[in-house]
Amino acid sequence: PSRVDSLAKSFFYLGPCEAMDVIGLDFFIGALERAATPGSILPIPWNQDFGRELSPEATGGREGFWVPALFQRLLAQGRLGKKAGQGIYIYDRDKALDDAPEFYANHSPGSLPQAPVRQAGDVLLAKRLLYAIHNGSIHSLQKGLATLEDIDRAIKEVLLMKDGPFQIMKTAGMAAVQADFEELSRLVGRRFKINNLNFLAGY
Repeated sequence: PSRVDSLAKSFFYLGPCEAMDVIGLDFFIGALERAATPGSILPIPWNQDFGRELSPEATGGREGFWVPALFQRLLAQGRLGKKAGQGIYIYDRDKALDDAPEFYANHSPGSLPQAPVRQAGDVLLAKRLLYAIHNGSIHSLQKGLATLEDIDRAIKEVLLMKDGPFQIMKTAGMAAVQADFEELSRLVGRRFKINNLNFLAGY
């Protein structure tokens, strides 16, 4: 988690693990459950089994999504975040410490293979973090939930980013962004599958 959060701070004010622990895992997951309504941007119906891959029909046509089994493990052990002294991190006098790497690996049965404890390069991890935001932004725009400008402004302000996701993609160049999505889809999973970005050509 500390490595993930450190890389995330290249783009965002807080890393995702730290943010979830500060919010509280019970509150965070409860909010996700309440938000998973028909037509919602949330791609995961949180009343499904933890660790089981969800069908494209269940996720609005998007592939490769599942409810993380780690959340079930954290809740079952009462690891609700910083307020409980344990969450994704273990806290020692307010200092956040990583648990053993094996604790975070997916061990649940079902359609997902068990994930080995492995080290990915920093470049790939950083891309996964940033492109998860790009992916959600593109999906929001395609669903007509907000204008491109509003999505850029909202995400920039909420995550305290220097630029919004569409501005970052524009600066990088859409051909490079498409190539990165294809690489992530191949290496990481189908949730990064983007058919084409031609609709952003005029941006």
